[in-house]
Amino acid sequence: MFRSNECVINNKILSIYWPYIHFFCVLLTIPTITLVTFGYLAYKNMRCLAKSGQLIGAGRQLITMVCLQLTFVVVATIPFGIYNTYILSTSNRNKSAEQVDQDFLFLTVTSL
Repeated sequence: MFRSNECVINNKILSIYWPYIHFFCVLLTIPTITLVTFGYLAYKNMRCLAKSGQLIGAGRQLITMVCLQLTFVVVATIPFGIYNTYILSTSNRNKSAEQVDQDFLFLTVTSL
């Protein structure tokens, strides 16, 4: 059996699951839904407080914060998803040492 110094996914079902289902559901959709849900609940709570005069104009700040946080989550997650898709699509190719180093550099940058 051929051994390489790389960890690759050989299972066909897992190779379909990992870049699509894992990335989009676990890394992107679940944090987005969580942020939107709790942002909505906080906004609803703030509206109740604003009616009593305790918080004036805080709803707009909350919406801005939630939108910026969602943007940050999406922008931070996309490069890692691109890397995973690229690695899975090129896992059957023989790569030179330079290409392996470039892949590792991209992994290091996207994992930050």
